[in-house]
Amino acid sequence: MLWLGLTSLALAICVVVLGIMLLSIARQIGVLHERTQPLASRQQTLDVQQGDALEGLVLPLEARQGLEVTLLFVATACPVCRSLHGTYAELIAADTAKNGLWVFPMDNPQVVEDYTSTHQIPGSRCLTDPQVATRCAVTKTPTLVCLQYSDDNWRLMLRQPIDRAQQLARVLTQAPTTRATA
Repeated sequence: MLWLGLTSLALAICVVVLGIMLLSIARQIGVLHERTQPLASRQQTLDVQQGDALEGLVLPLEARQGLEVTLLFVATACPVCRSLHGTYAELIAADTAKNGLWVFPMDNPQVVEDYTSTHQIPGSRCLTDPQVATRCAVTKTPTLVCLQYSDDNWRLMLRQPIDRAQQLARVLTQAPTTRATA
């Protein structure tokens, strides 16, 4: 009778552990779907490579020869994006030549306004235009894009998907700086 009780207890513990593992895996799959599917399924992107001119791209900056801008493409519902805001704000404050902007390509402007006030993101540094993602060929969030203005067009210097704050810091500090592009 003692063995029956012990095996029943062991079986109950195994069921609880497997249930917790299953919930963890299901949550991770949901997060991955949330991060990649909505933006990729709605966007028609262009074939843009590093160094290409991005025709028709309009940014709320005074465009001048050699100006650099970094765009962090994020979504309000993305937990990974939420973890990057503080790091990105610190990095662009430390290097004002980067002219950092947050881009929310698939979010409602009112939702973005509420989100930016909650996360202390300057509203003047946010864009909600889906055409920016299309022109930069961004299909998932979070993604870091570095642009440089030359020859009356923005040129793509870097496009890198981001998974964590340390990667964002590394990529942004090693991002291409002003240089001549053909």
